[in-house]
Amino acid sequence: MRGARFKLLLMTIISLPLLFHLLLVGAALFSSNGTADTSSSFSATLWQRYVLPQEQWPPLAVGAADDLQPLPAPSTQDPELVRFGAQLFHDPGLSRDGKVSCASCHKSSHGFADTERVTPGVDGLLGKRNAQSLLDVHLWDTLFWDGRAANLEEQAHMPLEDPVEMASTRQHAVDYVSDKYGESAWSEIARALSAFQRTLTLHEHPDNRLDQFLWAVDDGDVALASSLLTDQELHGLHLFRTKAGCIRCHSGALLSDQEFHVTGFHYYGRRFEDLGRWEHEQRIENLAAFRTPMLRGLMQHQPWMHNGLFNDLRGIVRQYSHGGPRPRRPASLPLVMPYPETTAELMPFSLTREEEDALLAFLQML
Repeated sequence: MRGARFKLLLMTIISLPLLFHLLLVGAALFSSNGTADTSSSFSATLWQRYVLPQEQWPPLAVGAADDLQPLPAPSTQDPELVRFGAQLFHDPGLSRDGKVSCASCHKSSHGFADTERVTPGVDGLLGKRNAQSLLDVHLWDTLFWDGRAANLEEQAHMPLEDPVEMASTRQHAVDYVSDKYGESAWSEIARALSAFQRTLTLHEHPDNRLDQFLWAVDDGDVALASSLLTDQELHGLHLFRTKAGCIRCHSGALLSDQEFHVTGFHYYGRRFEDLGRWEHEQRIENLAAFRTPMLRGLMQHQPWMHNGLFNDLRGIVRQYSHGGPRPRRPASLPLVMPYPETTAELMPFSLTREEEDALLAFLQML
């Protein structure tokens, strides 16, 4: 009897390593089936939905009026006018001191924007707004953060004559250009600058994977569409359109609704105060309202926001997840004085860390 028990004990001891190995394998299989397979299944389900025609995609967030759209091809421009406009765009001689050009603020290496919070102008003077990207600028209904220009021709003289930017005059530009390039009227200078800027586009750019994806879906090319985004980026696109609600304001070809919203970043009564469209048109709804920025080429032109104060994309997402900044009205402000109220279109949302990473991955690929 003792011998049998001893043999049983010995066999048990010998088999412990094998038993431990089996337990480890079982745990790994359970983890794989419970986590990895679930994640894989979720991604597969998303792909099944997003390779369908766009009208069959999951419904947009409540309040969204438009979906994502690919960029249209820009109109054909006169090559000679474009060449002339490119020369003028990069020529600092149009400024008062001969040191500041359009390209000083709108650098081709940064999506025709700048990496400075605010780009120095003549004599190193600083304004208060960040230089916006000029990529696909021809698609905007109005120009500048406050929409004060209706088109590129009208816009052309504004930075030229701004005392902080180029501090020049249209007459100085005409005289300088006529001496250097040949007789030119201001209207011709403005048309040339506008023609050049209308060629700055991400349409059919090899890095524009979003549009390649949208085109592949439209063509029914499932294999190509599936190769253009990672699972994480597709998850981010889904969150952008649905749970996070970014699509409410960032829609269409520019990923902007081109509307003006009070987002709460106005710093009313403090350093960096900027009342946005109000400074152009004094109407209550314009108080601290700014045009929705384009998200195309987002990572090329940080820092972000109208004041260039933000360079942490995750931090921006988290600000908006709380419904955006909602500064309190100063107690000292007379009741008869208006105070900016953050738009109700900014609705709080909650993301897990995995979802937050996915949304960031989508934004970063734009």
